[in-house]
Amino acid sequence: SLHRFVASLFADEQASAPFAVRGCVPEMVFNVTEQEEGCPPLQLKLPAFEICVLLEVNLRPGSGGLLARAQVAITDEHMRNIVAKAHSQITQWDLRRLDPRLAGFTQPVCAQFDIGSHWSADRDHGLFFLSNLNLTLQLPQ
Repeated sequence: SLHRFVASLFADEQASAPFAVRGCVPEMVFNVTEQEEGCPPLQLKLPAFEICVLLEVNLRPGSGGLLARAQVAITDEHMRNIVAKAHSQITQWDLRRLDPRLAGFTQPVCAQFDIGSHWSADRDHGLFFLSNLNLTLQLPQ
């Protein structure tokens, strides 16, 4: 079979071969709220971005499935762009539309905040965090 032929091209100690496949994730729009009377839904629009799918193909016949491992990678630049686009939209939302407990405030409740990220030492995953959160809440007179 083709799998055995490819495996025979590599030394016995070679158990797998890496493949990288480039792809594009199209622009996406998520409705965060339902449409209300007279108000369109709050939406989060994420830009298109490129990804790299890293595949580790198993070359040893009979040692499991063909795919040994898969990972998806995105550049820091694309991630910063996605986060910046999301941040600029979220800070414009009236949070009263997201939480009925805020309905008693007379003016829009908008969150202002900074967003940062921290990557683990092995860079396998990241953590996003908010800081300097500010809300202005207008009470009825």
